[in-house]
Amino acid sequence: MLGCGGPGDQATLRAQLEAALQAMTLLANYSPRLAGLLATGHAERRLPVVLHLCAEHVDEVHRTLVARDIPVRTFATRLHIPREGAQVLPGIGFFAGAQEFRLLVFSESQFRQRLCVGAETEPSTRLPEAKVREWIARLPAA
Repeated sequence: MLGCGGPGDQATLRAQLEAALQAMTLLANYSPRLAGLLATGHAERRLPVVLHLCAEHVDEVHRTLVARDIPVRTFATRLHIPREGAQVLPGIGFFAGAQEFRLLVFSESQFRQRLCVGAETEPSTRLPEAKVREWIARLPAA
């Protein structure tokens, strides 16, 4: 995994990974995977933390967040499936403090595949919770 440049970048990386880990713990029932630029070590305060989730329906995830009094908004993006074309992929967005989160909700069959989402030209790196914990443990202390 790539690191960031200076100490400020390391602090941002740690903060975003820790925020991702909190969300992954909350959403553990949906097998969360860290994805997007953060999963490759690119941390910027203005970029959202992206999690890929596995659920029968986006409403399950929505209810989980609303039950915790987390205000959410729904959105949709495109999921590119080889030989089948593009499908709509539902998502949920929310803020925790100043950090934006984007949750992409996959069906079980979609979740098992490495597919391109939105404008991606290559499938996103996806890290399970255990890998995120290991990564945080290897970072220099804040």
